[in-house]
Amino acid sequence: MPYGWVEPDIFLEHGGVTIYHVYKDDEIDNVIREYWYTWREDGGELTPWRFDVRDIATALGMSVSDFDEIEEVIKKAIDLGLLTKDGPLGFPEDDECCPQCESEYVYYDRARFNHEFDVDDDGAYVVLKCSKCGFKRVFRPEIGEVSV
Repeated sequence: MPYGWVEPDIFLEHGGVTIYHVYKDDEIDNVIREYWYTWREDGGELTPWRFDVRDIATALGMSVSDFDEIEEVIKKAIDLGLLTKDGPLGFPEDDECCPQCESEYVYYDRARFNHEFDVDDDGAYVVLKCSKCGFKRVFRPEIGEVSV
């Protein structure tokens, strides 16, 4: 049986950023993943281009018990600059290597499971960590990459 690609449903558009639903096993006929979202039309459950909204909510001290709260968390993350049209702040290009060990696609592989969102006295930030050597990169809105 032939299969075709169908664009995922848009969850929200805010501040120039479009966020799409993610579907179980990346099958549009399956249920949507309540807490996983993507910023790319071709992103999904089985791709690195997704994020778990609970990670952002925890960092921001917010709740995600229903879709209204999930929408508010994502909008706040966009307003703070944690989520951009290109994904989480600092999310690597598809062909970017780790600057420490130069492993190809290391960030790409790691990011499919976790990029960490956090907040401190200086505001919100994103941490990307190499899954091979552990090298960390920290990104802050309006500043960009900062040393760790």
